[in-house]
Amino acid sequence: MSEQETVALSLLPFRDVWNGCVSRAFLFESALKAEEAINLEALRHVSSLRRRSVENRSFELLEQIETLQEYWFHLQDLLSKEEEYAWKDGKSKLIFEWNSPLGFRDVISHRLFGLGQEGIMVLFLCGCGFREKAFAGANQMVSDGAPNATDVAVMFREAAGFFKHLAEMHASLEEDLPADRPAESVAAMSSCFENICLAEAQGIVAYRAAEKGTSPSVVAALHRGASDLFEEASKILRENTGEFNVVSDRLKRFIAISSSVQTSRALQYMARDQILQEQGGKAVRCCQEARDNLRDCLIVAEGSIEWISRLKLENDGLKELEASCERDRASVFMQPLASMCPEMVEGKILAKHIPYTPKKWHSIL
Repeated sequence: MSEQETVALSLLPFRDVWNGCVSRAFLFESALKAEEAINLEALRHVSSLRRRSVENRSFELLEQIETLQEYWFHLQDLLSKEEEYAWKDGKSKLIFEWNSPLGFRDVISHRLFGLGQEGIMVLFLCGCGFREKAFAGANQMVSDGAPNATDVAVMFREAAGFFKHLAEMHASLEEDLPADRPAESVAAMSSCFENICLAEAQGIVAYRAAEKGTSPSVVAALHRGASDLFEEASKILRENTGEFNVVSDRLKRFIAISSSVQTSRALQYMARDQILQEQGGKAVRCCQEARDNLRDCLIVAEGSIEWISRLKLENDGLKELEASCERDRASVFMQPLASMCPEMVEGKILAKHIPYTPKKWHSIL
């Protein structure tokens, strides 16, 4: 199996939010009763945008991302009028109901108050759309050869930039979040997904480095850097446990497996580097440790056919490398199997977020 054929396999699919996040229907013209200062047609237009971007997401991916951004743009216009026309007894009378795929709550049961809290959910969904676009690009790169690896890495970096932008906006939007809140509405979750997207970009950067003929030791360090970024995402979840009611077990498993897969990739390139140094015994030991990592991943992935399928293909590629290293160890270098694996390389992180610049539309209010 060639490196290009396996590049996307090191990126596990996680579409729980994009495929599973839903909200109950909401009509702005009914909730605000077309106050004199707000044009009725404008309210109907905002309701239409919500229906197309949130309630009935059956359009092409790029169109959905565009519509989510347009909906948020007009929500910001309404925010300036919300306190005057939509507040009662210190609380917004605009109530939006969402589910929470990341909070293990598939049923629509979370009540969010006001346009700011609605905006957080809309923006988080939009960020997942940008990540979905990048993941689709990675799969297309494998099957069609286009877009190229650099373009795919840019897509993931743009998604990371969007989540970073959202995390920084939370302070002005999340005022008085209810105790029973969606996991997606917490700032720490946006930071977690920023790191996930950076880790995925870093994995593509490592692939691109290998494609250019970069030394195996450097490629190993790049894959280790991707693992470090996944670990940072996991750390954010652990350190902010109190902010969430509950966090999806699937998200935790996805991060853990993704980190281990990148570590396995690092070990495989360490094995290649050991062969270059004529250390066949150490190369085989690296492959064995990588195999142990993938075996543990298969256990954690239990219940997800898609994850297991990709991990098995990843393991097939490792078997080929291990067999090659074993032949060199036994027949070329005639060395015993090393008792220990070489020390893991230090991670090298090159992927950085690309700042998000909000799009603008003509104001209709």
